[in-house]
Amino acid sequence: MGIQILSTLNQYIKTLSMQTQWDLKRENGDRTGRGKTLEE
Repeated sequence: MGIQILSTLNQYIKTLSMQTQWDLKRENGDRTGRGKTLEE
């Protein structure tokens, strides 16, 4: 049960980290990464 909680928490942190990095790239106007916006 403890391992499952840690695994879920680890996945949540990874997702949150990726979202934060994407938000920073978007704010800096860096759209050369993998994520393309629908506007392009």
